[in-house]
Amino acid sequence: MVRNLSVDVLRGIGILSVVAGHASSGVALYPFTPYSFHMPLFFFLSGIFFSEQRIEKIGPVIVKNVRALLLYSTFFYFAYACLCQILAYYGFTAFAEPFSVQKIFMNQFGGSGAYLFTAAYWFIPCLFFVRVYFSVVHARLFVLLSRGGSGLFVSTAFLLSYLLVGLAAVGYSVNMYDTQTVDWDKIPYLRFAFALFFYYLGALFQKYNCQRFLKHVVVLVSLYVIQQQFWVAAGNLDFWMQASKYQNAYLPVVSSVLSIAFFYGVSDILARNESCSKLLGYIGRNSFPVLLHHLFGFFLINVVLCMVGVIKPADVTGPYYQWDTVHSWPFYIAIGTLISLAIDRYLVQPVTRSSKQLLASKWKALRAGRC
Repeated sequence: MVRNLSVDVLRGIGILSVVAGHASSGVALYPFTPYSFHMPLFFFLSGIFFSEQRIEKIGPVIVKNVRALLLYSTFFYFAYACLCQILAYYGFTAFAEPFSVQKIFMNQFGGSGAYLFTAAYWFIPCLFFVRVYFSVVHARLFVLLSRGGSGLFVSTAFLLSYLLVGLAAVGYSVNMYDTQTVDWDKIPYLRFAFALFFYYLGALFQKYNCQRFLKHVVVLVSLYVIQQQFWVAAGNLDFWMQASKYQNAYLPVVSSVLSIAFFYGVSDILARNESCSKLLGYIGRNSFPVLLHHLFGFFLINVVLCMVGVIKPADVTGPYYQWDTVHSWPFYIAIGTLISLAIDRYLVQPVTRSSKQLLASKWKALRAGRC
């Protein structure tokens, strides 16, 4: 199967948007600011690889997604929990947080910010539950309901249902923040409800080859103009997956759909350029490590600034802290991304390979002993 470079490039654009958003940057494309689309984009991209006609066994689905997602996030929760104890000792008091097994294993399913460097990890368990739901529940419902009928009709009904669920979740979130009755125990459920629509949108986008409509410059220009009009009318298209920075329930959905379509078309163009496809494609294929480590990359910049006397450890008030943000944000984006890639390539991958080889040799020796 030929790898779709457009998807790799789009994933690269998406993860750079995540890093840019955390670096307090609008990256100069105001109608398409990172917080107007970037997390729905990743649910959409994951949905592209889902086939609702394929029935999978429950056990293997859960094991596969635990290994692909939760295993890594939990390991680095533990690693960063240990690191925060050391940093607090050396004067970075903002990172002081008691070591807790309960937080390491459970916090990622809620706020995800117990140890600060893991603040972005909430996406991982949310994606885990979305994937499991679609593979275990949705696929079975689709096959059952489409027997002897129109698959297109059933898919449309599901898409509209997920859209209504997503709008209801956003509306509930808006009201929750307006009335100052925020309950963090409910936030994971609202994220899950909002994500369902975009995951399924990605599945149908791929199933019906909708990318063919986004290959023309006229379409992209039109999408840009429409998004710009929404931005001008609303004054702000930024939203978080849990907090209300928007005015109503439909803006996050509309801005995300328009942005996903726009950047998919842009990615298709960039994928034809060898240099762009190599750079953005590489970043896209390694978007998971960037998600895991870019906040630590920000911190390393601040450590260097502390070492040369520009700032003090007490000035670093959190994982998003940037010195002279107005002028330094491109540097934080670049270094945060590069550090993440380096950690994965030169530390995580070699250790993982060595561990697998060691386990394989031990298992082989054990089997030989039994024989």
